[in-house]
Amino acid sequence: MRFGCGLSGLQLRPGMTMAKAIDEMAETVREVASWGLFRYFNFPHHFLSYPWVFPDPLALSARIAPEAGDMWIVPNILMPLYNPVFVAEHVAILDHICHGRFILCALLGYRPLELEVAGITRRERVSRMEEAIPLMKRLWMGEEVTFHGKHFHISGGRLGVTPLQKPHPPVWMAGQSHRAAARAGRIAESCRIGPWVGWKDFVAFGETYRKS
Repeated sequence: MRFGCGLSGLQLRPGMTMAKAIDEMAETVREVASWGLFRYFNFPHHFLSYPWVFPDPLALSARIAPEAGDMWIVPNILMPLYNPVFVAEHVAILDHICHGRFILCALLGYRPLELEVAGITRRERVSRMEEAIPLMKRLWMGEEVTFHGKHFHISGGRLGVTPLQKPHPPVWMAGQSHRAAARAGRIAESCRIGPWVGWKDFVAFGETYRKS
């Protein structure tokens, strides 16, 4: 069994700069990596989260990678809020920065404010995720891609560089329902669930989570 370590959002102390806060996060990563106890670092992401701060997960990955030693970097990405080409390009570079120790953890997102500013609805989240992840995997393989789906379109596009990991970095999907777990089984490499005692607890939490 392998264990990971999760960073959380932060609240800036009075007089504290964002640069100092990020430096402290990097110091935390370096210290935990020195223990040799944990396999990976995971950290959350939200937009418009005042008074909490959730640094951009792609930028933060690049900052903490040099401090992580042999640990893997696993940022949460609110996947339906992004264009998959944007994410695929950044992940390809980050995988090299992390020396092949990068995992993408894709989340549907749930906050109405975040969905509103992205111009999408709750009903669109799943179909956007189901288009985005297979499309990114095709791009990571280095092939020229033509794709015309419900949400995304590419006509003969190809990444300038592919990830270090072959065929591509692992994709985890967070889920709180039977359907989410089945979806992860179809298009991802793993389903990340909460630390529930049993499946009934997991599903019960998911029902509350979706109504929030």
